[in-house]
Amino acid sequence: TGSNLTSCHLAEGKFNGTVFYGCNLLHANLEYAVFTRADFRGADLTGASLTGADMSSADLRQGKVAQLPARRSFTENYNPDSDSPARTVFHGAKLNETNMGGVRAAHVDLSNTDMRNARVVDADLSYADLNGSNLSNATVSGSRFDEANLKNTVLTDVIDDSNRWTSSLILTGEPKETPYASDLDLSVSTDELESMLREHARWIQFSGKQGKQLDLSRRDLRPMRELGRYALTMVRINGASFMGLMMANAMMQSSTFDESDFRDCDLSGADLRGSSLKNCQMMRVNLSHANLTSLMIPSQDRTVTFQTSLAGSDLRYANLEGAKLRGVDLKGVDLSYARLCYADLRDIDLSQTQLENADLTGAKTS
Repeated sequence: TGSNLTSCHLAEGKFNGTVFYGCNLLHANLEYAVFTRADFRGADLTGASLTGADMSSADLRQGKVAQLPARRSFTENYNPDSDSPARTVFHGAKLNETNMGGVRAAHVDLSNTDMRNARVVDADLSYADLNGSNLSNATVSGSRFDEANLKNTVLTDVIDDSNRWTSSLILTGEPKETPYASDLDLSVSTDELESMLREHARWIQFSGKQGKQLDLSRRDLRPMRELGRYALTMVRINGASFMGLMMANAMMQSSTFDESDFRDCDLSGADLRGSSLKNCQMMRVNLSHANLTSLMIPSQDRTVTFQTSLAGSDLRYANLEGAKLRGVDLKGVDLSYARLCYADLRDIDLSQTQLENADLTGAKTS
């Protein structure tokens, strides 16, 4: 109760019925752990990873931890009539494929969380804050969402067999993934997109003499599950949706992806040297061990340098552990709560970069 468990590693542990009342679990690794009937009231799990965890019947309601000045903390029993009970907070957490069946989570803060493929059956999420969360393919049958905040929530292919959603939360199937979602071009089929990708590969192979350079701007690319295996070097894909795609080790050098949506993408190990990713939505993106350094191209009399830019992008809760970021443009970038452990941050002007609660353990800055 009330313990500081920041960045702790509890993955695959068994914590049935354990009391985490008022604990600080910021950035904790709780993947595939078992928390059935555990008590998380008033706990802070901001940026924690609970991928595949079992939280069935857990108590996620409000709680309150009082502080004794300069001594120790103690926990007060939860009182619904208390003046200021603390919300349980999962802001920016990864809850994909998590079992949340039967949880008591009235007033819980689940804003900006990744809840793809989560099982949220017979749960009470009344008054919950789900602003900006991704519930794609989640199962919510039998759950209550009375007065919940679903502003900017992604509800693509949500499964609700019970139809218990209140009238204000009827699922329409309309995309809410980007501020320009209504402008996305949905007219091109997957087969046509694959043909365009093959033509681009020929354009690269024959130095522009055959094939055609790829421009997939304003496209919804989420159906392209195998996109990462295609060469995305020197492409133009501005304002597109890549949300949730698995693109580990993708080749994406010298390309423009400005204003695109990369939320919840796996770009671990990707080569993004010399590319432009300005003003992108990249919350919870996995860029661990990716290469975003400048691209050096030798010419006859000199070497031409193309700087990688993330200027103006939102990378809150992103994983950039071990990423090569030397010299990248991070002006106006929000890296709040991001994981930058052992990343290379040399030769970067961070004066205009937000780094609130970012984990910089072992990062190279000079």
